[in-house]
Amino acid sequence: MAGLRELWAFNLNASVVSNRQKLLDSSIDGLGKDCSGNIYITTTRELPTRPDGQVVVVLDKSYQEVGQLEVEGIHIVTNIAFGGDEGKTLFVTSLTAPMDGDKLRYCGDAPCLKAGIYTTKLNVQGFPF
Repeated sequence: MAGLRELWAFNLNASVVSNRQKLLDSSIDGLGKDCSGNIYITTTRELPTRPDGQVVVVLDKSYQEVGQLEVEGIHIVTNIAFGGDEGKTLFVTSLTAPMDGDKLRYCGDAPCLKAGIYTTKLNVQGFPF
C-alpha cells in the first residue's frame, strides 16, 4: 500500500491485516514490478548533488533495497511503466514546476528540465499487468 510519505507491505487474509512492514519513509508516487519480483518506486531522497534527488528505488521480493536509478534534471519523478519490444524498457515520467515563485527552479547545478518521459533499458522484463 502506498501513501503520501510512506510505503507499507502487509498480509491480508479474510480481512485481517498482519505482518505490517514499513518499506520506505519518503514521498512516493509511482510503483511497478518486474517478472523477477522486484518493485520499482518513484521517490525523493537526499543525494550528494542535491537535497531533492529524484530516484527510482528498487526493492527485491524480500523488500530489501537492491539499487536506485537516479533521474537527473527534473523536479519530481511521477510514475513508471515497462514497455518496449521485449518489455525491458523502463519508462519514468516526470513533472517539473519550472519556477520557485519568480525564480528559476534548479535541479542540482542546472535549471530543471520540463516534464518528460525518460527511459532506460534493463536486463529483466516488466510484469505485464
